[in-house]
Amino acid sequence: MLQHIVFFRLTNTSETEKEEIISTLQTKLLALKDKVDVIKHLECGKNISNRVVAYDIALFVSIADENALEQYRIHPAHQKVLEYIKELKPETAVVDYLT
Repeated sequence: MLQHIVFFRLTNTSETEKEEIISTLQTKLLALKDKVDVIKHLECGKNISNRVVAYDIALFVSIADENALEQYRIHPAHQKVLEYIKELKPETAVVDYLT
């Protein structure tokens, strides 16, 4: 099994804007589990920590292997969400690992 984890930090947004963006992004990410068949499990959550180093939202996706990860990456539904994310210009951190 391959675990794909992404953290997003929104910058240059007011707290009000940030809350709206996080809600929208979370909705879009959670919808992927019903649209991308290689996804075995998907979780997405808003950060509750007030630490300065914390990111705003986390995505956790379980898929079969590296081939499935590539299928996920190129899937049209994922590409559409990526377009939205690119417009936000967030700081991101990604980890992919095999279990």
